Amino acid sequence: MLGVTYWIALKKGTFVHSLKRMIACSAAALFLLSSPFAQAVSPVSTDGYPTAGWLARTLAAHDDLALTPAGEIDYASTAYAILGLRATGVASGQITASTTALIKAGEAFIGTSDQIADKTTAIALMILAMKAADLDPATYSVDADGSTRDLYADLNSAMNEDGSISSWPSAYGQSFALLALATAPDGAPQVSVDWLEAQPCVDPESPGYGGYGFAGPGSCDDADPDSTALAILALAALGRTADQLSPSRTFLWSTMDENGGFVSPFSGANANTTGLALAALKANYQSDESSKILAGEIYLTRLTYGCDLADTDTRTRLAGAIAYDGATRERIGSWTEEYEATLTQSSAQALWGLVDHFTVTNARPANSEVPKACYDIEGIEPSSGAIWWWVGGGIVILAGIFLIRWRILAVRRARR
Repeated sequence: MLGVTYWIALKKGTFVHSLKRMIACSAAALFLLSSPFAQAVSPVSTDGYPTAGWLARTLAAHDDLALTPAGEIDYASTAYAILGLRATGVASGQITASTTALIKAGEAFIGTSDQIADKTTAIALMILAMKAADLDPATYSVDADGSTRDLYADLNSAMNEDGSISSWPSAYGQSFALLALATAPDGAPQVSVDWLEAQPCVDPESPGYGGYGFAGPGSCDDADPDSTALAILALAALGRTADQLSPSRTFLWSTMDENGGFVSPFSGANANTTGLALAALKANYQSDESSKILAGEIYLTRLTYGCDLADTDTRTRLAGAIAYDGATRERIGSWTEEYEATLTQSSAQALWGLVDHFTVTNARPANSEVPKACYDIEGIEPSSGAIWWWVGGGIVILAGIFLIRWRILAVRRARR
């Protein structure tokens, strides 16, 4: 390309003008590629690595478990984080450590044998975490004496005659149960799949058409994106195609706002809902939806803490974390354990939407890498690899320009 530009300039006698334009264009390109704006949209190509790294380090700093803002153990967010790490394909050591910590909690998370029907979502999350760590949910260790529980059998025992699973059945909980049972040797019972497929709004004239909620089969009164996203994830994992899920996918897209966030009727646009929605829509990806998916990823990227925080300690501890929403992102003052716990809850599910293809199984092998964001948890120097790529590119371009100038001067001297 540089040679062609040189030839045209030489033939038309406009070398100086072309050289000036080339320098200006090169400088502009370098500025745009290295500017904060470019970095604000380009992290979608990182496949969630900065957030995965932040989650892994945060779990490790708290005995491998997530915490609530009140300082209590947050078992559910720990499981969400484990699934996000596995889908990202990193931090295999932390996946194992956090799953082991969940198992050591015994029945504090999944409940006792007589609480199964009330604890089906917790049991499902425990199954999915164990599968992410390549452990067998059929031999869940209950306590130190070596007794075990078959968590698959637990879920099946909580199944009602109509196929619903739980004493308080809902599309939300049923979706987690089916995702877990899909990993069982015998798969998910068809009657339970049929129950979930009968839940969405069936009125084509309703804004909630295709959406899932909590009001019961066919209801359009409370369709929400979180339940719908989980239902799509579960049914996609069971082999349903995008065409078969079209009404639900259309409803889910209808909840996206102009900023790329997905809006929950309970709390507005937020990272958790957006993460679940993007994960579901990518589960049976449609190429004509790529621009909308990109908008959703950019929304999550804008909620991600990076190197722009003025306070060094806050920057060091939070880089890679994803805030719950825009208001939360702007409210940051300085790092606190309470705020870190809040970010763990939002980052754990938001990460699901940043990976190329979210899966709750072990189909994507995880390596041992714990990715850095801009800083690691100990506060070492920022990663400068990307900067040097742009610096190197600039040097190459400038070298080409000087080579052209030297060559044209040599040609002119030869003609004198």
